[in-house]
Amino acid sequence: MLEDEALLALQCEGEASRIRIGMPDDYLESIGCVLVQQFSVLHPHLQVEIICDFSSKLEVMLHHDSIDLAIITRSEGSGSGELLRVEAQLWCAMAGYFPEASTVLPLSLFADSCRARPRILQALDNALVPWRVISSSSHLPGVMHPVRNGSAVTVLPASVIPNGWRILGEEQNLPALPALELALMVPENARLSTRRLAHFVREHFQVAAAAVAI
Repeated sequence: MLEDEALLALQCEGEASRIRIGMPDDYLESIGCVLVQQFSVLHPHLQVEIICDFSSKLEVMLHHDSIDLAIITRSEGSGSGELLRVEAQLWCAMAGYFPEASTVLPLSLFADSCRARPRILQALDNALVPWRVISSSSHLPGVMHPVRNGSAVTVLPASVIPNGWRILGEEQNLPALPALELALMVPENARLSTRRLAHFVREHFQVAAAAVAI
């Protein structure tokens, strides 16, 4: 983008030193921590603060200037923000445990505010798979805990699934799920420091996509 190229030529003097970026909790480790570490090396004078919440709440926070920019999962058909990546949602369970063999599928999911949750449950209903939610949480560790102890199945973005977990699907009679669309939302009146981070986010996802394509 021409704006991104222009930003690289601008001086940093007078920039606001604090940038608040929102993102869903499940992307904190795989995206958020990496972005902050790498961005801070390039711009040590800028302080990046990550605020985790559900995408619907992050959009409201952005509207009220409670955060400066956000990485969100789009609601179906919304087209909000700039598309960063399309990512598969996958069923998964802890290695060595088979909760999917239960007569009624035990689920550990994000709470009701999660945009993916209704789609997951609708897919099960459409496939006539009986289910029950045994645990709901607003945070990834809470979702993962019942899975780690072998008592539940969950659904996570492909990039978030821990190494060694079992990926489930048609062989376990579980339906395919719609992909997630990750998008970047930046206000039109964003400050220079915010636009710098937005440029870095775009670049991060472009590099990641190129690496996968090789």
